Amino acid sequence: MTLKYGGTSGRFEVAQVIARVFPKHRAFIDHVIKLFPDFASSIPSGPYPADVLKYQSPAVVEFTTPANETGLGTQFEVRPHNRPIHGVAMLVGDTPDLLMLTVRLPEDLAHLTPVITAQFLGVELGRKR
Repeated sequence: MTLKYGGTSGRFEVAQVIARVFPKHRAFIDHVIKLFPDFASSIPSGPYPADVLKYQSPAVVEFTTPANETGLGTQFEVRPHNRPIHGVAMLVGDTPDLLMLTVRLPEDLAHLTPVITAQFLGVELGRKR
């Protein structure tokens, strides 16, 4: 799991993910650009082409980055590989902060991926309330 704080050193990464998958939170990007005008040139436009997105809400998205592709699943620590990456990206709090789960399991354990992502969603959404 990755946690990026939108109010401190993680603000640039949070803004980049918002630009990719959370368009309703564009005000945060505008705020970061106001503080750091040079950041505007590094803002991506829209989702990664190969990613498959399934929105749970305007602040929660499940995603799949296909095998050997660059996408939301490879945004941080995970690199492209011959297995797909599944995950959840979630904005939390007023700042907002970014919570992101990435899962890439061997083929014989891939059936556990929905269980893991559902558990993450259940725990984190319960914590948000």
